[in-house]
Parts: sequence; C-alpha cells; structure tokens
Amino acid sequence: MASSTAISTNNSKGTSSEVNSPHKVQRKSVYYDGENEEHVALVNFQDVRKFIPNDIYRAVHQDNLKFLSEKQVFSEAFFKATLSLCETSIQVLQSEGESAIDGEQFQLIFRILDRMIFDVLSNASSAYNSSIEGMTDLMILMLSKSDAACSHLIQTRVFVPKENLLKDERNFFETLATHQHQEVREMASTILSFLLNRVVSSGGEENTKLAAEAITKVLDQMPDECQKHWMRLDTYLTFIYKLLKSNVAFLKILIEQQIVTRLVHLLTKYNQNTMAYAT
Repeated sequence: MASSTAISTNNSKGTSSEVNSPHKVQRKSVYYDGENEEHVALVNFQDVRKFIPNDIYRAVHQDNLKFLSEKQVFSEAFFKATLSLCETSIQVLQSEGESAIDGEQFQLIFRILDRMIFDVLSNASSAYNSSIEGMTDLMILMLSKSDAACSHLIQTRVFVPKENLLKDERNFFETLATHQHQEVREMASTILSFLLNRVVSSGGEENTKLAAEAITKVLDQMPDECQKHWMRLDTYLTFIYKLLKSNVAFLKILIEQQIVTRLVHLLTKYNQNTMAYAT
C-alpha cells in the first residue's frame, strides 16, 4: 500500500530540485513516485510553519492549568495544616473513649490519612515529604485501635491485584521497593511491618499464611530492585530487622524463606558489582 511522505528541502538559491527517481518534481507539487511506491512533495524550508492541532493544544493547556492549580493547593503549608487538623481530631476522639473507635468521625479521619499518605504525598515532590512521617505515625495509632481499619487497609492497599490499579500506579510492595524517595519507602515499610504484626498476633493458620505471602512478595522482588538501586537495600534490611525483633513467628517464616541464603547471594552480587566498578 502506498504511503505519503513529505520531503522538506532548503531551496535558497531558487534552483529546481530533483528527487532520487526518474521523474522531475515541480516546486510545492505532490506526485506519485512509482519506483519507490510513495507520494512525495517538495516544500521550501522557509515555507514550513509550526502547527499544533486545536484538540492537542487544548488538552496540553488544560493539563498545564491543572498542574499550576495543584502546585498552589498542595504546598508545605497545606500538608502541615492537614497534619495538625488530623492530630487535633484524633485527640478529641481519644478523649471520647472506646465508643468513638470505628465511628463515623474515626472513619473520616482514617480516610483522609489514607488518601493523603498513599495518593497525595506518595506522588508529591520530595519537598513535602516532611509531613509523611507525622501522618504515618497517626495512621499507626489509628490502626492500633481498630481491627476493622487494619483489614480495610490490607484489602484496599496491600493485597490489591495489579489489574485493579490505575495506569502507572504502584502497588504497596512496589512502593516499598521502587519509590524514588526514601521517606515514602520507609512509610511503606513501617505500615506493612505493623499490619503483619497485627495479623500474626491475631493467630490462626490463615493469618500466618497471609503474613508469609506478604513477606515472600517483598523478598522475591528484593534482588532485582537492589541490583538496580543498591541504596534501597537499606529499606529491605530495616524491614526485615523490624519483623525479626517484633515477633518470633516472623523468624520461622523468614527461615522457611531461606532468608540467610537470599542475603548471602544478594551481598555477593553487590560485592561483585562494587569490584567491577572499582576496576
């Protein structure tokens, strides 16, 4: 099938030009080149003008406006104010006693923290990540008071099928492993280790299997991610250390997952790469 090709030349001397074919081409005319089976055109370089279709221009313009709007709204002052409001609200709930746990106000604050941590701060500039530690501490506090909140977070954030995520959206384990900002990786590590502790402490074979599945996912992605970015090894080691010192059940799971062998292989590759770079 014939294709259309535009040929642009700079004919500054006003002389006629030829295309590499048996046929002559007149200026600004379009003709079919039978030898190459294509349409070609000769266009003076000075006649070329930049052109952006209106639909593309409008889409880019709207995207730029949205970016500028978010830049004005999501600022350091915004995150600090949100953190302060959540802290105050939780203090009020604590003063009301156990009756406030899992109530409407409790759920509202938890949803705000959930969206701020995972949907906003995790995708924001590193300049705003100073607020993520405080919000993580508040979420841990709320999780410690509510089994329902723990179950909700496990279902909606931790064990979410990849096909249910939006385009370019990370799942929980990818955030822990691949996020470019250390504060976000530490957030994911802290929350996951707390959730796994709650799961294991609840007892039962199913809960132990759930914890083992999460740990396996983390360990399986560790070699590839650490070889790409060795600075992320600290995130994995910190996560493993938190688990080991928190509950003896994790020691059994990690032994079954051959944690010592995994780390030896990983550090051996690290040393080989270091020597390769040095030489």
